Amino acid sequence: MEYKKRILITGPVPPPAGGISIHIWRLKYLLQDEYELDFIDESSIMKKGIFNIRSYNPFAYLNKIIKADLIYVQSGSTYLRLFQLLMAKCFFKKIIFTLHSYPSKKNKFLYFIDSSIFNFAKKIIVVNENILPRISLPVEKCIIKNAFLPPLLKNEPELPEIIVEFLEKAKAEGKTIICSNASRLDLYNNEDLYGMDMCLEVTQRMNKKGVPVFFIFIVSSIDSKNIYENYSAKIKDLQIEDTFLLLNIKLSFVKLIQQANIVVRPTNTDGDALTVREALFMNKIILASDVVIRPVGTHLFKNRDVNDFENKLEELIQQNKLPQQKVITDENNSFNEYRLFYTNLINSVLKN
Repeated sequence: MEYKKRILITGPVPPPAGGISIHIWRLKYLLQDEYELDFIDESSIMKKGIFNIRSYNPFAYLNKIIKADLIYVQSGSTYLRLFQLLMAKCFFKKIIFTLHSYPSKKNKFLYFIDSSIFNFAKKIIVVNENILPRISLPVEKCIIKNAFLPPLLKNEPELPEIIVEFLEKAKAEGKTIICSNASRLDLYNNEDLYGMDMCLEVTQRMNKKGVPVFFIFIVSSIDSKNIYENYSAKIKDLQIEDTFLLLNIKLSFVKLIQQANIVVRPTNTDGDALTVREALFMNKIILASDVVIRPVGTHLFKNRDVNDFENKLEELIQQNKLPQQKVITDENNSFNEYRLFYTNLINSVLKN
């Protein structure tokens, strides 16, 4: 029996679903036939059979580090990724590191620490070109590659019955279905990070103008119940309960994208958003803030400009009424292309 190299992946494993966790889980399906994969889960939810760093078991943690032939650091948390990189370096392990995001402004000392420790990796994947000028990294180690991996639709769970009922009712009423999501409700620069406030206001404006819409906003996890409850109360205050659905529920967002007409990503900061890539992959209309460079095919509005958001969204609602060209995706070819990229990368690092 041929010995498979052991790849240890560190980062959040779903649930809850988020850009990094979904990427890690799809990477698992992509690489599991080529390598023996192991995980150090950093998410807030413990899963049976998967080691979680929050179990605070140093012996189990070190055992995984020692046994690994290569450590693939995908940590989203600043402190966790520094810790994982340091531990991998201490045990002389070969490292691949994906930098999913990096703030435009950071303390100079912390910037120096990041630059030094990130350099421990043999290869560094940077998910978009906006990140490179923000941090000093060796050019020869860096690869600009978005984190999108195609969904395996046959493995995606069907939508919950409550969602199906809402969608069927909205379609029967001739409404344009709009969807968006957030890993959590949070603030960035004292503004709503995921643009929930803008989504609520735009929905109310559409209602007043008689534009038939139905907006679904999915939140994967709730760190602050107060924020979630405040938004739930605001939906009632704005009298948009019949046209705006806010849910904290576990579901396949890509399956929701399948049923939607328009997907929006009104964030005020971003990396390379999985939601945007999935919408494009599913041949859906996608409207996103211009806070970062977006993939070709994305419709843009001015970041935090609710008037521009409204105008662009209304234009796309009218566009959605026109016949849409169907694109048939060759799923097998898509998977082979991505598999080849990651296996070539991992094998090159293992051999050096």
